[in-house]
Amino acid sequence: MTALAILLGSMSALAEGGGLNLGITMQSTKVIDKFSIISGAKLGYNFTSELYAGVALYGVTLFKNQSEGYDDIIQDYPTQEFNYYGIEFEYFYNPDNAFHISASGLIGISNTSFSIQSIEDANGNLYKPDYLNGLSNIIIVPSLNFNLNLKHFYRAALGFSYRIIPNFNYRVDELRYYENTGNFVILSNHVEGASINLTIKFGSF
Repeated sequence: MTALAILLGSMSALAEGGGLNLGITMQSTKVIDKFSIISGAKLGYNFTSELYAGVALYGVTLFKNQSEGYDDIIQDYPTQEFNYYGIEFEYFYNPDNAFHISASGLIGISNTSFSIQSIEDANGNLYKPDYLNGLSNIIIVPSLNFNLNLKHFYRAALGFSYRIIPNFNYRVDELRYYENTGNFVILSNHVEGASINLTIKFGSF
């Protein structure tokens, strides 16, 4: 443990007491019961070394999946889309230490939707079902993060978060389950869930 502490100490730098910083995040999670990667960016300000506030934007970018809802017009399964944005606050415990923890919370708006390749009818009109706009809801995302100060302008963090989307119930009228005529329905447990997050931050802390 002593050798590890010396190694971490040699890699780290003291926090400077605050400033503007930018973070890039990758989240490993499940969306509508299928593995996905959510990536995002956050821009904010450390008012002190302990207290951060900023804005953040996240969305599914890798391992996008087809839904289980079938569209009779395109005769295919649209691609699932999910994103959210909001205001994020974070409190750091002992940020001058090489290794320290922090707790954060985001409150904002999520959007659950679907995407398709553009198709036209015989008159040249684009097919634009309502599910392209999706359904928007309030989202709350608490997180616990384990941070490592690498340089005074560079920090890495491994975190665990949970998406909470209250009163979510999305019946997609244009989609049906392939085996029957029932409308495709997405419930809160399909979009809520845990994620493992890797964040790299640059700037002043």
